[in-house]
Parts: sequence; structure tokens; C-alpha cells
Amino acid sequence: MRAPFSTRANNETRRRRSALSAIAIAGLLVAALAVPPARAGESTAKAGVPAPAIPPALAARMDKERAARKACKQAICRLLLQRKSADGSATGTLTCDVVKTWLKSTIERKILRGKLSWPWENAQCKTRLRLDRAALASARAPGKHTIKLAKHVIACSLDRGAGKRFDVSLAVAPEVTFTGGKATAVAMHWSDIKAPTLAKGVIWSGTKLDNALGVLEGSMIDAIGHFLDVSCKEVGVGTER
Repeated sequence: MRAPFSTRANNETRRRRSALSAIAIAGLLVAALAVPPARAGESTAKAGVPAPAIPPALAARMDKERAARKACKQAICRLLLQRKSADGSATGTLTCDVVKTWLKSTIERKILRGKLSWPWENAQCKTRLRLDRAALASARAPGKHTIKLAKHVIACSLDRGAGKRFDVSLAVAPEVTFTGGKATAVAMHWSDIKAPTLAKGVIWSGTKLDNALGVLEGSMIDAIGHFLDVSCKEVGVGTER
């Protein structure tokens, strides 16, 4: 017997919201360096309600990931804010591996912001960034500039609980437009989805929606702004005077 139409419609809505949530995490990995790290005991969206304590092994893994991202942050910040690398050059390709674990509470509060549901637990995403140094160095020059990144494959492992995981990979070829030194437009250009058969069609629908309507653009712009205004200072890189 087929489920009532209302039940099928509700299930389809939940599947689409869940897929869009996964896409949001993958997309924001491009700006993973910008999102402030979660801390044990930090508050959730409800004031005064502490987040669950982070297990020691998970906290150690996140600290290790954060330390590994620091050099990449510093290199990107120098190019964006000082228009040169540590050695004074601005040529060639900046390459670094980025791995970030997102806590469920961080995903819900800082990324999805109540707009989408998150049915899983924590998520770990990774990619190898390949950035043109000259393009980064010119991004914040006066006027309007658009940086076109090469295609990047992003792989995310989503914790489903009870020791089960859900693996997804997608490709993006982002374009970021800077106007007057600030990010004002972001397009992800999704492609090459790899996921379990039951999820692939729904994820494809979500990426198609973002390609057409840019549903993640606002979050991406905010993350880049935070990176420039806050994260770079945290790793000791500021605008040269």
C-alpha cells in the first residue's frame, strides 16, 4: 500500500532539506578557514544552554586539523591583504590540503542558521586547495575583480550515528567577485556528484538549485568577510601600511 500523499510529500521535503544541508557543508568548505572554531561548552542558539562536551578524541582531532590549516590561512591572508607571499613573490600556485571537522551544533548555528535541517551528527570534509597567487594578490585592488578557481573535489564524511557514515563527494569551480576590496558575489558551479544511489538524485537537485539561484551565496560572502576581518588577524597577518 502506498503512503498517503501528504506523507510522501513530507518525506520528499525532508530528503531535499537534508540534501541541501549536506551541500551547504561541502560548499562552505571552500571557506572553512573562515568559520570560527567550536569550543567545548560553547552556547547553542538558545541562550544559556551549553553545547554537549566534545569527546577528548574528537577535540584532539579538531585541534590537529586547526593547526594544520594555520599555514594555509597565513599564506592566503598575505596574498589577499599584503598582495605577496612570505618570500615577497606573487606568482605560481598556492596549494594546501584542508581538512575540517564540523560539530553538529556548529553546523546548525553558524552555517545553516535555522534555514535547513541537519539530520546527521558531525561531519568531516576535505579538499586540496589550488589557488593562483597572482589572482589572490589582485583580488582586493581598487575596482571590481573576479577570481575563478580551478575545479576542486570536496569529499565529506557525515556521521549518521551508531558507527555509520555517509560519504559524499562533489566538485566545485567557484567564482568570487571582489568590489572595493570586499567579496560581493560568489558562484559555486557544482558538478561531478558521487553519492549512494538513493541520495544522488536528491543531492543533484540541490546543487542544480544552488547553481541556478545561488542559495548559498550570502553565507559564503559572510564567511569570506569574516576570514579577511577576523581570521587573518588571529594568525598574525594584517594589512601592511
